[in-house]
Amino acid sequence: TCVPTCADGWSDCDGDPSNGCETNINTLTDCGSCGVACDLANGSESCASGTCELTACNTGYADCDGSDTNGCEIYTLTDVDNCGSCGLECSNDNGGAFCSAGECAPTCSTGWGDCDSDTVNGCETQLGTLSNCSSCGNACNLPNASSLCTNYACAVNSCSEGYCDSNGVASDGCEYALNSNPTCNQWIDLDDYLSGLISPGNTSLIRGDYGDSLTFSGLAGEYWFRMNIVEGYSNWALSWDLSATITVDPGSAVDYDLEVYYDDPCTGALAGASSSTGGAAETVNIGWNDNVSTLSFSDPDDSRYIFIRVKFQSGNSCSSGESSTYTLTVVGDT
Repeated sequence: TCVPTCADGWSDCDGDPSNGCETNINTLTDCGSCGVACDLANGSESCASGTCELTACNTGYADCDGSDTNGCEIYTLTDVDNCGSCGLECSNDNGGAFCSAGECAPTCSTGWGDCDSDTVNGCETQLGTLSNCSSCGNACNLPNASSLCTNYACAVNSCSEGYCDSNGVASDGCEYALNSNPTCNQWIDLDDYLSGLISPGNTSLIRGDYGDSLTFSGLAGEYWFRMNIVEGYSNWALSWDLSATITVDPGSAVDYDLEVYYDDPCTGALAGASSSTGGAAETVNIGWNDNVSTLSFSDPDDSRYIFIRVKFQSGNSCSSGESSTYTLTVVGDT
């Protein structure tokens, strides 16, 4: 009986000795021996050497264990331990770790963020801090203030000296300047109540020869105010001098000084000034003569404009309440 002896790369696979070693065993269907297929997972293969070898991986797959026998065993588009390539692990100590389309895609727990744009290390940065308050890069650096980050929102901790938070809006910090230093011609007319900042107790004018009084409360900051001290009595036979007392009463959280000028705020004579410390009330008393003439039987109008300057000294508060604002009072015939 003929028994063929096969050359390398060939074999008698049909069992018919008459046709010798008819089968090439360096093919994908007969690789190394008869009937052994070379078909590796998720890749292309070759049996040119008689051994099934991996030649390439399909898109999205990789041979991470280095073994040809199981082909390209890792799907790198979604594998968190081999994301995009072998051994690239998506880690995230502060949230969830996912691999999407071959890229690490962390999901952050509350209070954490991916601030370095490195998706591999996940959510590495703690939020709720001055440099990263509500989100990455959201720094709390409010104008004219020291800042806090409270519940992932920037807030005013305290205002710088000479500033206060008048509107209660954190984003603009301490926006109101208590030491604005207005010029002398930027006065507010108290007689006409033209400014919305003024809340008068009544609408009577101040008569310097009668006991009228006006009080303006809830004020904050530096101002020039103008008021006309009028003559109430007109009688040539009776001289009644005119006078007034001006008081600025600040709260405990602020300190203001007081100056009063006659006739013109920029060139007029200083009628009086008061400068105390520690938030004490400032008071200036002024007065002038009632010019009557018994010879001409006349009593000229001795009404006079006064200009009140409230000067900031110290403090950083203007919130509603007696501790942060001041009251301006003008009383006639004192």
